[in-house]
Amino acid sequence: MSTTTTTTTTTTTSIIVALLAIVVGGGIVALISPSFWISHDGTTATNSFWMMDGSRQNNNDNDRWEVETIQYAHRFRKRAVAREEEEEEEEEEKEDDDDRTTNETMMITPLQDVVVLITGATSGIGKELALWMFSKGATVIAMGRSTTKLEQLKQQAENQLVVVNNNNNIERLDEEEEEVNRRIIPIVSDFTDLTSVANAVHTMKKKSQQQTMESSSSSDYDFPDHIDIVVCNAGIHLGLSTFWDPYQVTQQGYDLVFGVNYLSHFLLTELLLDKTTFLERSNYPRIVHVTSTFHFAVDGSDLQQQHTTTTTTPVVDSVHEQIKLDPPTASLPGGSHGFVVSRSQRQYANSKLAQILHARYYQRKYPNITSYTACPSWVGTQIIQAHQDSLEARIFRSMAFPANGYGLSSILRSMLVTDTTTTTTTTTTTATTDNNNNNNNGLKDDFFINNKLSMAGPMLDDMLTKHPWIRKLTYQWLPIRDAMMFCAAMVLLHWQRVAPSVEPSRSSKASYDPQLQDELYQWSRQAIQEWLD
Repeated sequence: MSTTTTTTTTTTTSIIVALLAIVVGGGIVALISPSFWISHDGTTATNSFWMMDGSRQNNNDNDRWEVETIQYAHRFRKRAVAREEEEEEEEEEKEDDDDRTTNETMMITPLQDVVVLITGATSGIGKELALWMFSKGATVIAMGRSTTKLEQLKQQAENQLVVVNNNNNIERLDEEEEEVNRRIIPIVSDFTDLTSVANAVHTMKKKSQQQTMESSSSSDYDFPDHIDIVVCNAGIHLGLSTFWDPYQVTQQGYDLVFGVNYLSHFLLTELLLDKTTFLERSNYPRIVHVTSTFHFAVDGSDLQQQHTTTTTTPVVDSVHEQIKLDPPTASLPGGSHGFVVSRSQRQYANSKLAQILHARYYQRKYPNITSYTACPSWVGTQIIQAHQDSLEARIFRSMAFPANGYGLSSILRSMLVTDTTTTTTTTTTTATTDNNNNNNNGLKDDFFINNKLSMAGPMLDDMLTKHPWIRKLTYQWLPIRDAMMFCAAMVLLHWQRVAPSVEPSRSSKASYDPQLQDELYQWSRQAIQEWLD
C-alpha cells in the first residue's frame, strides 16, 4: 500500500514539476530566445535560416540540406520512373549516386517525369512545395479552391523558366532544360466539401482517359496517367475564432478542422485507390501527410468510437447492410470541448493524429504503397493573416523556418527518401540505418521531423500515459496535457533554429494503436461511402 502511494505521489510530483518548468521556461526563453539576436528583421529571417551545421546561410546559396534533398530526389526518380534496363544496373550505379547528382542536368531537374499531387497548393507550405518540385523537373497536380490563385501559381512556376541575359533581354532557359516535360496542372477543389473533392478526382480521371483515347499532345489533354506522390497538405487552424464561433462545420456537417485536415484527404486517397489507377500505375507510389508534433496534445480518446447510440438494437445502414458506427467526438461540430480555452488546440491536434493513424493503416492495408508523415515545425507562412508588416508578424517570421527553405526539409525527406534507408542528419553526424531495424524502440521510421527539440514530445507523452488514471486526470478531468503541450510548442517556436535535424522520430503511443487505426478507418469509410458508390 505504501509503495503504491509513494509511486502515485512521485508521479504526481513529476507532472507538476514538469508543468511548472515548461511554463516558467517558456517565459524565460521568450526573453532570451536566439531568434531575437539572430535577426530582428522579419524579411531577412524569411530569406535565411540555420543550416544543419549550425551556420546561417541565405536561401540562394547551394545549401547542404538542399544538396542532400536533391540526392534523395535522384534516387527516388530512379525507382519511380526506372526502365527495366535501369533496374538491372541499379546496384552497379549505386556507388556513383553522389557523383551523378553533381551532373549539371540532374542537379537542375532530378525529378523529371515524376508526377506529384499536392493539396492546398496555392499558399504557404503547399505553394512553396509545388514551386520547388516544379523547379526540379516534376509535374505538379496542384489542388486548391481558388481558380485565380491556381493560375497565379502556374504563372509563377513558368516564370522560373525565364531568365534575363547580359543584354537585359528575357529568354528561356537552355534547350536541354526546356525539353524537360514538366508542368503545373491546376485542379479546383474545396476541401470543406466532400462532393467537391470527389468531383476533382472525377475530373482528373476524365482528363487522363481523354488523353489516352485521343493520344493528343495538346496541352488541353496532356494529363498524366499516373501519380507517384500524393501530398496531403491542405489544412486549417481556427485559433481564437473558436471562442465566438466554436461550431464551424463542413458542407456535410463535420467539424471544420477535422473535415478539412483529415476526412477530405481520406476521401481523396480512397478515391485515388478505389476509382482510379493513378497510384497503381506508378512504379513507386507514395502518400505523405503533412501533420504536426502537436498531435501529442491529445491522447486519442476523441477519435475512438463513442458508442452513444441509445437504442438497444444497433442502427443498420439499409443501403449497405452494415451496422452504422457512432462518429468519434473529434468529428462532431466543435470537436472536443477542450475546457473551452483549448478547444481549437484539440481540434487541430486530433485532426493531425487522425492523419498519422490513416497513414499507419495504409501501411498495413497497402504494403506496396509507402505511407509517411512529416512535421515541418513552425514555418513562416501567412498564419498571422491580418497585418503581415506588423511587429507580431515580423517576430513570428524571425523565429519560424522559412516556407521557401528549411521549412520544407522534413516534408521533402518524407517524399523522397527510399524505403530501404532513412538518413539522420544532425549538426555533427550523418547516420544511415535500415528501416526495418529497431531504430525507434522497434517502431518503423515513418514520422519525420526537422529539429531535435521535437523529440521532447514522446517523452512528455510517455509521462502522461504512464498510468490510466494519469491519462484521465491530465486530459479528461483537468487541462494539464493541454497546458503542457501549449507551453512546449512555444518553447519550440523560440528555439527550433538552434537544433535543426531532419530525421525520423517516434510519434505518440496512440498513433501506433492498431485498434484505433481500424476503428477510425471503418468509421471514415462509412462517412464517405456515398462518394465511393
